[in-house]
Amino acid sequence: MEPVIIIDVDRCVGCYMCTKACALAQCLEVSETSRIVELVRPEDCTGCKACMRACPYNCIVVLSEEEQVPIRAKLTLSRVRKYMNRKVITVNPTSRIEEAAYLMSKLNIGSLIIQEENEIKIITESDVLRAWAMKREKDRVLHFSNSAITVEGKTLVDEALNIMLNAEIGHLPVLENGSLSGMLSIRDILRASSLTFPIKERIFPINPKDKVVNYTVKVPVIKDTTISNVYMTLTENNLKACLVMENQNVGILSIRDLTSALASGKSFNERIEPRLIPPISGNEEIARAVAFMIEHNVRHLPVDRGNEFRMLSVKEIAKHAVWISKNN
Repeated sequence: MEPVIIIDVDRCVGCYMCTKACALAQCLEVSETSRIVELVRPEDCTGCKACMRACPYNCIVVLSEEEQVPIRAKLTLSRVRKYMNRKVITVNPTSRIEEAAYLMSKLNIGSLIIQEENEIKIITESDVLRAWAMKREKDRVLHFSNSAITVEGKTLVDEALNIMLNAEIGHLPVLENGSLSGMLSIRDILRASSLTFPIKERIFPINPKDKVVNYTVKVPVIKDTTISNVYMTLTENNLKACLVMENQNVGILSIRDLTSALASGKSFNERIEPRLIPPISGNEEIARAVAFMIEHNVRHLPVDRGNEFRMLSVKEIAKHAVWISKNN
């Protein structure tokens, strides 16, 4: 059964002892107005009874099944609110596309939120580049924005990832009680997948000792590195990045690099320098690649397979990190 928390409001003095004891779930809060403790996130209660034991006035009673505590703790640790970025960057609806590109480049982010009346809209790097390709970088951001797909803070990480993959998006605004409280990116999903645990029966996560080559995708390797050529290659192949070969060196060019080019005032037909990144061996363990990408804040890596170069992306790793049911 679900845990049941009974609070004797006549005994509660708002001493915060129970909220301090509820360190994992953080499902209890002392109301600023009544000064009485309240259960604000019942879905996160594990039924561990730590709050009941900590209360010096015996005003909390928790009814729960002890054997369900570990399972519910895993659920609590798998909520998107645990991994989202609480700093949401917004942009004025009247701002220009080139201003949005500058803000994205400066803050190294891939999307901006537009709050207009009761609707949450989002503009991404892809939207910005589409406007640039159409020579409409002076247009207002509202003209190239889209209604945002959102999730609640209590949503599980794997559920959020499925939404991202099905909608082919990389960012999800997170709501708490109807208000915007954070932003979840595909990179946050990657970080979460390395920390959370399976929560359903007969499932398993990726093996951190798997070889990098198993998670790579074949992408074009281009040499004519003009901005227009890179953009055309990315859009035609539905990619966020591609490989670039210059003077026997391999590098990466992504939509983020193109956004930075727009922000710096470059022309759409100018040449662009790739980010030269030493390729990682396809025989490396995937755990090492994930650690490198998180530490260096990169979303794509070139991978050397010996006879060809492939690309490793955060999205591909995250796709494999979805909990998969084992076959009977």
